[in-house]
Amino acid sequence: MRVFHSAALIISLTFCLAALAAPPELSSTSQPSRAQAIDRVKKAVIFFKEKGKEKAIEEFNHANSPFNQGGMYMFGMILDEVGTQPIHPNLKTRGKAMGNLRDSDGKLLIRELNAVCAEKGSGWVEYKWLNKSSNQIELKSSYVEKVGDMCIGTGIFTPK
Repeated sequence: MRVFHSAALIISLTFCLAALAAPPELSSTSQPSRAQAIDRVKKAVIFFKEKGKEKAIEEFNHANSPFNQGGMYMFGMILDEVGTQPIHPNLKTRGKAMGNLRDSDGKLLIRELNAVCAEKGSGWVEYKWLNKSSNQIELKSSYVEKVGDMCIGTGIFTPK
């Protein structure tokens, strides 16, 4: 009986320590933060530089990629006149020229994201976008960074 209690205690402690060591995941109801968005993009830039453009595009387009979890997904555009978008979860826009895409207020979104990358190297762009969770147009902020000839980023909806 004593061996059983000792084994149960060891197993319980192991699960507790594993839970403490695991990185915190977002619940389905929590919103990612600006710091989490920056961290995600910084890790994506490192991956891009270490693995190369082709591998990065392939990885960032996988729905199950760790880069596309926790309420955020990666997107990326070529820094060109037409805003060709090789990285996006939506197959309808992936690989297409998206430079004329506008938000609900008419802001040329892809052009502005690319301008931030080209002129500053990184930064935030705010725009109004459909939040599929609430089915409402809401304020969204996207953090982008230039890597090679691309502008990659992720976005978060701004809490009300």
